[in-house]
Amino acid sequence: MRQSPSDALRILIVEDETIVALDMRCRLEGFGYQVCGLAVTGPVAIQLADEHRPDLVLMDIKLKGEMDGIEAAGHVREIFEVPIIFVTAFTDDEILKRVMASSSYGYIVKPYHERELKITIELALSKFEYECGILEAKATAEENDRAKSRFLSNISHELKTPLNAIIGFTDLAATIGQDVELKEYVMLAARSARKLESIINCILDYTKLESGALIPVHSEFDLEDFLLRCWEPFAMEAHAKGLSTRFYLDPDLPSVIHSDASKLGTAIKSLVDNAVKFTNSGHVLLSAERVLLTRDGADSMELIIRVSDSGRGIPDEKRQRIFDRFIQVDDSPTRAIGGLGLGLALVKGIADLLNLRLGLQESAEGGSEFLLAMGLPLDSRPAFQEGHEVIQGMNIGVFGKCAAYEEIVRWTKRFGAVIHLLKPGWMKEYGTAFACDAVFADVADWNRCKKEDQDLLKAVCGGVSGLTLLDIAIVSQNGTSSEQPVRMSYPLALCSLMDRLAYIRHGDQPGLRGQCTVTVPENHCLPPTRQADDSQDSPYRRLLQDALTEARQNGMAEGLDRLLSQLLPAASAANSAEAERIAKNSYDYFTESGSQACARFALALLMDTRRGSGHWLEELTSLAKTVSS
Repeated sequence: MRQSPSDALRILIVEDETIVALDMRCRLEGFGYQVCGLAVTGPVAIQLADEHRPDLVLMDIKLKGEMDGIEAAGHVREIFEVPIIFVTAFTDDEILKRVMASSSYGYIVKPYHERELKITIELALSKFEYECGILEAKATAEENDRAKSRFLSNISHELKTPLNAIIGFTDLAATIGQDVELKEYVMLAARSARKLESIINCILDYTKLESGALIPVHSEFDLEDFLLRCWEPFAMEAHAKGLSTRFYLDPDLPSVIHSDASKLGTAIKSLVDNAVKFTNSGHVLLSAERVLLTRDGADSMELIIRVSDSGRGIPDEKRQRIFDRFIQVDDSPTRAIGGLGLGLALVKGIADLLNLRLGLQESAEGGSEFLLAMGLPLDSRPAFQEGHEVIQGMNIGVFGKCAAYEEIVRWTKRFGAVIHLLKPGWMKEYGTAFACDAVFADVADWNRCKKEDQDLLKAVCGGVSGLTLLDIAIVSQNGTSSEQPVRMSYPLALCSLMDRLAYIRHGDQPGLRGQCTVTVPENHCLPPTRQADDSQDSPYRRLLQDALTEARQNGMAEGLDRLLSQLLPAASAANSAEAERIAKNSYDYFTESGSQACARFALALLMDTRRGSGHWLEELTSLAKTVSS
């Protein structure tokens, strides 16, 4: 490339007609250019180009030998980048197509004028210098971007190391002492630390996504449990804001799906986080449906996960770029809601990585509705197809217009239940002898009833003992022996409803789905959680479950297994000193490797051994046996 306009441009001439080549040489030297070589065949042209590295090549198309000028030009560009101008007497369509596909810098038809030759050469050189500048700037920008990603990744890892200790110590501090106010402060600190942890994880995941280091790891997992775990971290914040929280799982969905649970969970949590964050009143809904699609005469099945809200929505002018990085609905410096602007960009990247269909539309309430769709096998079995035997022929009453009315009626009718709509004044229609196996009632309608009307509804199904309220109440003659109705949240996962109806009808008989497995928080807006037996109250159990999940996903299972296998003999021998040494080494190892959940589990063990707390011995023995089984 020339350093200044006065530098002599070095040109290689490739022409099989000697007289034409010499004439061209004279003209070029008359313009002040330097001819560094003459070639009459393609192979010679390639050799001279490699030796002299000219600033420009004038290439005839029809050359002696089997290789023509277009093919020779391609080989020259494989050696180094140089502008090539074709000079030929041929203008047929086939030649023109090949020239256009070769990224040439000019095309001169013989015979030509001297001025035409000079202008074409100068334009080609200017274009080449401009493109080189663009490529150089692009390479610099890409290197700066990679340096930024490396910096973010390094600083995120450095922040996570002390953050693991903060989270671990606050979790432990919350279990020590009886001061309620102090525990509340510790829990607030723990929540803030986990919020910071989620921000750091978002930065790390996005930098991995940009660098191509985020690799999908597919496995089978329970869909309902997975979705509930995605929702749990945001339930308290939604409740504190007074939001109505809804969760719906289509009974036609299979119980187990195959995908990358960790990355899919990251995407769903990001969507739920945004929904709760940007909704000040109304509701937030997380749902999963099984949809049959027909395209071009072929059927396909999809799992569609929706996150919708009744918040402020997304303006039309922002929708086209909402999935770009660092884009926020409100990007003013005085915005009320914070954020990095990476959440939806990360969702888009994960959707592309896992081959998911990502969509955005306005929800019916004026907020936003995001959907993630993934393919399902056409022959996938619904999780609740055994429900037909469980509730077939059951008489179920529905009192009032509860929020899940359509879902209950559609689902229970499909499995052979008989539905009775108990409107106000229902006694006139059904009479005092009417009886049901179960009754669904809206909480608000139930509370508006007079006591005598409530007693009548209880009598319909045999008494208060089986009454279950959420936004739905299930009243039955076979239930728990409580004086108050059992309260559930809306909408509960339908397998929990199935369990409840099975218990209502059959009791705790072997071979059936068994007793209802739903335990509900005091406020019915919170999502349902599974009942835990006494053995699951151990402070270690949840830590270990999280550690096991993380270890399987990031290849740390061997390290966690080594920790447990070494600690078990120490626990059995009541050797606290050895257990402390093992826990300390494991904590350092997991912290260094960035395995947060495993590090927290090791830290919990380490702190208990240092405090001389004896309960870790028997608990760890029990846990290790559970894991090994």
